Amino acid sequence: DIIELLSKANDVPVIVVLNVRNDSLIDFVLSDLTELEFKFERKSYWKDAFSGNITQDGINKLTNNPNIKRIYLNRRGHIL
Repeated sequence: DIIELLSKANDVPVIVVLNVRNDSLIDFVLSDLTELEFKFERKSYWKDAFSGNITQDGINKLTNNPNIKRIYLNRRGHIL
């Protein structure tokens, strides 16, 4: 859980999914976050999501944003 991890770390890796596919909307949402709140990594190919590391302040901003559909913990898989 993102909130639980943020209680133990300054930031956590997430994927932020928008309500619509729109590259300009991604830029608009990102413009509301400071570099301290969200360290941008990349936009999705389908232009409906972006990823990076987020802080508690960043989560607070995005959970109140009506353009956000969902925020997932970005778990990286490893092949053994």
